[in-house]
Amino acid sequence: MKFLRMRPGYGEQLIAEGDVEVGEDEQMLVEEFRRQLEQGMWAAIPVQGASGRREAEMVRAFEDIPRTTDRVIFPARGSFSDKRCIVCVLLLRPQCGTAAALLRRAGPECANER
Repeated sequence: MKFLRMRPGYGEQLIAEGDVEVGEDEQMLVEEFRRQLEQGMWAAIPVQGASGRREAEMVRAFEDIPRTTDRVIFPARGSFSDKRCIVCVLLLRPQCGTAAALLRRAGPECANER
């Protein structure tokens, strides 16, 4: 399983990687997951919808992540000012299906559309 942070201009950056079937790796992943959430990050896992379209599902606990998931995405939460909200930053990567799905789940609020 890989933990990836989405950063504008940098793409996906590897935060942590480990095998959930190995005890030490799993413990390291649990600790890193909690650390990311404590830092104000969102956590999402890529899923495939019924129509075959790629989507993302928000997770709040490591236990909510299916063991078969190969990656967990951490887009920043609240790290942008009102004029440059996360919605706008994620729109810089329109080819990213995960980003598009996160936008749908995060809601339509955008500081630049008010």
